Amino acid sequence: MDERIEFNVSLPKNTFRALRKAARRQHRSETDLAEVAIEEFLEKAHNSGKLVGLFANESALMDQILGQAMEDRENMPLRLDC
Repeated sequence: MDERIEFNVSLPKNTFRALRKAARRQHRSETDLAEVAIEEFLEKAHNSGKLVGLFANESALMDQILGQAMEDRENMPLRLDC
């Protein structure tokens, strides 16, 4: 089991009420639910960093893709001017 560290969090009243309501619906404590939310946030943040650097060594390819996208947007606008 991981060592646990306690700390206090100050939340807006509406946020805490929503947390309490969700925790009750799931038969969990506010602490457990907040822990799950933080873990999911950190996992998403960690994984999104992988996508950002995916084309780091492909600058020519990115230039080509973006150039084509800009050209397409000029030739086929998403909106019609009325």
